[in-house]
Amino acid sequence: MLQNDDLKAGDVVITAGLALGNDLRSLFPKGLVIGTVVAIDRSENAAYERAIVTPAADIRRLEHVLVVKTD
Repeated sequence: MLQNDDLKAGDVVITAGLALGNDLRSLFPKGLVIGTVVAIDRSENAAYERAIVTPAADIRRLEHVLVVKTD
């Protein structure tokens, strides 16, 4: 994320489902919840900031996974 992006703890992170031409497409459809921002790591000398995100799912406890495929 850029330093001036409006991001704060508690924000929900979702997939964007972007497509930039025919060669560059997101692997995931738009609107899938990834997790929740718990902290932001900002450095004065960096152009970007880093978000610490708690996953929406506890991947250690997953028993079944649905694969979403689009044509």
